[in-house]
Amino acid sequence: VAFGEHIEGYTNYDVEAVKIQNYELAPMFKFNFSVNFPNLKYIQVFNSSVKQLFNANFGNLTDLMVIDLSYNIIGDIHQNFFQDNHKLVSINLEGNLLTFVPPDIFVNNIFLEFVNFDNNLCVEIAAIGNDEIKALKKSAPKKCTHY
Repeated sequence: VAFGEHIEGYTNYDVEAVKIQNYELAPMFKFNFSVNFPNLKYIQVFNSSVKQLFNANFGNLTDLMVIDLSYNIIGDIHQNFFQDNHKLVSINLEGNLLTFVPPDIFVNNIFLEFVNFDNNLCVEIAAIGNDEIKALKKSAPKKCTHY
């Protein structure tokens, strides 16, 4: 069983939350959560040395509501990274090494209530609530000029 044992009678299909914290993961984190835990609603990979994300990591998790990838060493995030996660309510990428947030990255995430990209190299974005999220979606992409 990936990442631990289950209570008797339960399988990976029953798992709705995964929390990985202070664990030294491979920088090129290629674990496909949607294949292994297709019904996830909550993912936290905190302070675990993740450097690069791939769409396959979280793609097809259509019930995912919370993703917390804070305090890793993520340097960039692709334009369509969250496109299949339509039910996302909260995204936390605080404390990474982001230098750019692509335009329209949240276009498919109509339920977002919290976004935190603070304390990155030169990306400081945070929004709480529907009005702030709407304004964030309309704003120009943030990009470093000195990195």
